[in-house]
Amino acid sequence: MEKVFTNGLDKFHFAKLTSDTEKATTYDVPVPLPNAQQVSVTPKSNTGDIDTDNTTETYEQVSGSDVSIQKSSLSSDELTLLLGEKVTADGIKTSGEAPYGAFGFRRSFSNGVQRLVWVLKTKFKQPTDTVNTKAANSFNPQYDTIAGTSTRRISDNEWKIYKDSTENGFTAAEVSNFFSKATLEKLYNVATTVYGEPASVTIVDVLPSEGMAGVIYVVDSATECTTHYWDGTKFIENTPD
Repeated sequence: MEKVFTNGLDKFHFAKLTSDTEKATTYDVPVPLPNAQQVSVTPKSNTGDIDTDNTTETYEQVSGSDVSIQKSSLSSDELTLLLGEKVTADGIKTSGEAPYGAFGFRRSFSNGVQRLVWVLKTKFKQPTDTVNTKAANSFNPQYDTIAGTSTRRISDNEWKIYKDSTENGFTAAEVSNFFSKATLEKLYNVATTVYGEPASVTIVDVLPSEGMAGVIYVVDSATECTTHYWDGTKFIENTPD
């Protein structure tokens, strides 16, 4: 059996979360965070044993994760983005309220497989600053680390998504497509809850550029009478079986 191990890490991204409701989640355009060195994602879970029929079954419920990232350096602009810092007119930065956002990265394996990951709703914490002096004629690199906590989204109750390059339809363009606003704003309980049983009807003359989950759009005009629903990226017309 081939021994497979992780041999690469890059493509750190962060996208500020702007809204998270029962019907939709929206983000700013993802921002690259270069110089990735290390990432740790530790799920936060509760487990319990239930005894039935003379056996014991263990159940696990994951509420989110603890996240830690290390970079060769965190720039001032990156800290402002991750921590929601405020900036005065003369460029002085002060503490603010850290926003929720999605944190993404790419993990590479020795067999050539890539794994693209988004942790969907993460809030980073103020980092601890530990800096050492540099002795003369020495080389003493020091790295920046910042930690955060993730939770589940309200819209679809998900905390993480990922895709491996072994999945069907994976192309070179998939990397940029994955680290996009469109991928983040899809709802990932589509098949069973959000779009499978639309709950309300809206009558329109023409379809809007984007729709909302759980709504049937009826196009009622002089030339058309059709029904559609929004699947997270595009409108799908309802057609008779």
